[in-house]
Amino acid sequence: GFDFAVAEECGRYDECADYATAYGNRVFVIEYTARDFSKACSAVGAKLSVVHRDLDVRPAGQKGYVFRTC
Repeated sequence: GFDFAVAEECGRYDECADYATAYGNRVFVIEYTARDFSKACSAVGAKLSVVHRDLDVRPAGQKGYVFRTC
């Protein structure tokens, strides 16, 4: 098995709780839209690491850079 999971867009598809069931708090959630980020934060933000990133994963300081956590 695996020790942890990186779950992209699980907020969008309502899958974050499933990852938490399988991996406990060893899940890193990545969301690419503000809507899905808010959804994931509401659903599992108290238990899991949730990050909002820009889809191109731009470096800090570059136009379009997004990095938020909850």
